[in-house]
Amino acid sequence: MGIETLNINKIVVTNGIAVVNNNKVQIKYGDTVLKEYDISKITLNALLNNLDMQKGLIKGITAESKANILNDITVTNGTISKLDKKNVPISDTSNLKTGDKLRITFSDNSYYDYTVSVKGDVVGSGEINIASVAKLYQYLKGVITMDEAYVEAGDLVGPDGIEINDVAKLYQYIKGTISTL
Repeated sequence: MGIETLNINKIVVTNGIAVVNNNKVQIKYGDTVLKEYDISKITLNALLNNLDMQKGLIKGITAESKANILNDITVTNGTISKLDKKNVPISDTSNLKTGDKLRITFSDNSYYDYTVSVKGDVVGSGEINIASVAKLYQYLKGVITMDEAYVEAGDLVGPDGIEINDVAKLYQYIKGTISTL
């Protein structure tokens, strides 16, 4: 394995790989486990069903949710911080936006990021408006690509990825025809 830096599931590893396996993040070089973090000690309470550990996502967050909902998460082997997509701390009273992060920092200063995905917020502005519909339609047509958190934010109808029904539902929401996503 040559010298390279990898970013797998938001863990940066140099000269090795990071693997999420059995609620543990393992830093490996070849078959040798160099470091292992038990992430089963993360308690998510109300957010448990919203966590996708393999993708590093906190999904299903509703529009206008405040960052303080992430306070339900506790970690026994690290500290938690809430950051925007530029790694700037956000306050508990800030609205969450797709792309915001929950960072768990371990005692050796390594960290694991979970990216927030807010239903309908495919732009990452914290607002759901016609720009969201336009971006989702562009993605559907293959004109643009989006990171996983934004795709998850736009997948409103079913587990099959972005389809025209997702665009239609988002449009109905901004027009006020439906009240929830």
